[in-house]
Amino acid sequence: IPGGSGNAGDGGLAINAQLNNPDGVQVDPAGNIYIADSASHVIRKVNISDGMISTIAGTAAAGFSGDGGAANSAQLNVPTGILLDETGNLYIADSQNAVIRKVDVSDAPTLTFANTQVGAASVSQNVSLMNLGTAPLTIGGITAPANFSLAGSGTTCNLPSGESLSPATSCVLGIQFTPATAGSLTGSITVIDNANPTSAKIVLNGTAAALTETYTLAVMTPAITMHAGTNGTAMLTLNSNNYVGTISFATTVTSTDGTPANVTATATSVTLTAGGTGTSTVTVAANMSAKNHNPAVPWNGGTLLLCAALFGAPFTFSRKHLATVFPLVLVISLTGFLAACGAVGSSTSAQQTTTAARTYIVTVTPTGVVTPAGSVMVANPAPVIINVTIQ
Repeated sequence: IPGGSGNAGDGGLAINAQLNNPDGVQVDPAGNIYIADSASHVIRKVNISDGMISTIAGTAAAGFSGDGGAANSAQLNVPTGILLDETGNLYIADSQNAVIRKVDVSDAPTLTFANTQVGAASVSQNVSLMNLGTAPLTIGGITAPANFSLAGSGTTCNLPSGESLSPATSCVLGIQFTPATAGSLTGSITVIDNANPTSAKIVLNGTAAALTETYTLAVMTPAITMHAGTNGTAMLTLNSNNYVGTISFATTVTSTDGTPANVTATATSVTLTAGGTGTSTVTVAANMSAKNHNPAVPWNGGTLLLCAALFGAPFTFSRKHLATVFPLVLVISLTGFLAACGAVGSSTSAQQTTTAARTYIVTVTPTGVVTPAGSVMVANPAPVIINVTIQ
């Protein structure tokens, strides 16, 4: 490897790569070379079969992170020494962090993925399958469990039919977290080969956040007027942002001057696609008791009885000398009584009142449903109000 300070050349021939203060070298049984590239904060590997160089631990940024994850996603801080054990596991003196780090080369790793939204795919974590022996390594077909995938861009292993690795060669599994439901999810990938032991299990963990789907609701008919004993309708408009599913509605009726039980309301369900629109028909039914009724006509009993009594009186006098006065008195009295009785009729008519309309309030509350339950969170909009006047 030539000189030239820097951190470049991964994926190419090692002879063309740059290192920065290499401070430790190890060779595995297959002849592969491991280098502590201290000032670059990484561990580099040179594959003896093709002379290619790659970074197997560290990100080239000084730090301390990544335990429990892929080594090439972890941070080191000036690694100064490395050691390979008899099974190929790599130990790193992470000097500025004052710790010894271990890269499980032969032991199957446990991968933990960052929080990923349902329906999305996480950043790929790569696991290398290496033949550290001197004989060919035959690996059987490899499949991913539910909620995980081997479709990462780093995958080079022949997944369906298996892989045959010559000594000192390797292939990569690019593993992604692809949750279909929300929550903490686990799985494992079992690698079966002709080595001893004959299988290894890669444990997978991830936490998925439910996707939130939204839609809007607007009332196109905020007020309707109808007669008792009939039905009325109002229209609702729904617009999906990213919601896919069926929306149902619950309705309630209230009133400040009527009995809510006399009015009922129903709304038709709506099925939406992402970015689509739909309408719902709200049907309001009012029975005959939903309206006001005319009040009873009041009785002016004293005047009516007096009129009846006077009209039925005999008006008989026995003294003849009053005969000249009687006609005048009778005329005056009858005129007054007739005026009074006429007033009763007009007063009675005036006391009849016009029937007032009643107002009812219909509240419509939407609820979106998705399948399977729990895979998606739905942000339902606020209920809408329809004012109903019953005449």
